[in-house]
Amino acid sequence: MLKAEFGIEISDNAIRGYDPTNPKGSALSSRWRDLFEATRTDYLRDAARVGIANKVHRLARLDRIAARAEELGNFALALQALEQAAKEMGDAYTNTRVVKGALAVTTPKSLADFYAGYVPAFPGASLGRDSDPEAKH
Repeated sequence: MLKAEFGIEISDNAIRGYDPTNPKGSALSSRWRDLFEATRTDYLRDAARVGIANKVHRLARLDRIAARAEELGNFALALQALEQAAKEMGDAYTNTRVVKGALAVTTPKSLADFYAGYVPAFPGASLGRDSDPEAKH
């Protein structure tokens, strides 16, 4: 972005050196720390003034759109608004990813191992022609 806008090429590490919240910028002088904090405060204040930048505002607007679309019988638009709201709630538009646990993948040694925990959905149901999953047919 800097190269396209200003013709300057600079590494990410060099930029991090001017961020006092980053370990690389921990040695910044008070002059640069103060400038950083003032700039960040101004940016956050200005962003808060833009309603669409606020998640709650976006959800309220999507709620109104979905309700109005449904009143008009435009169910496709109502569903789109609902899907958009679900994405907002699921943080689909952020770069935040939460890892909730490890995934274990196992390979059964045999069909008997694979079906060892099988519980029929209906009483009297079986796996096939007979109840032996290893049987050759």
